[in-house]
Amino acid sequence: MTSLILQDVNSNHQVCRPVSSAGKQNMSTATGVDRLNIYLQERGQLAALSWEMSWTGPANAKTWTAVCKLNGQSFGKASAPLKNGAKNLAADIAWNNLTQNA
Repeated sequence: MTSLILQDVNSNHQVCRPVSSAGKQNMSTATGVDRLNIYLQERGQLAALSWEMSWTGPANAKTWTAVCKLNGQSFGKASAPLKNGAKNLAADIAWNNLTQNA
């Protein structure tokens, strides 16, 4: 089994994920951000990805909002109590928008 390196463009944080012998990551365990990163990497468009993150509410009960952008255009927006949750939901929405239009 080999590994796929995923990189969060905003934080330069790299994550190593196992890839099956067929060269595809098990999508049932992939997060929304993972799935979107793979999709964009396969098309040479990962550099087009950017994120807008914001929160509202009191510091002890934040609601995070993530906007997933490609070349500055919004493709997904979501809110959740956790930052990563909002980002993954927005990535799922963006992935769905991109794959439905493909």
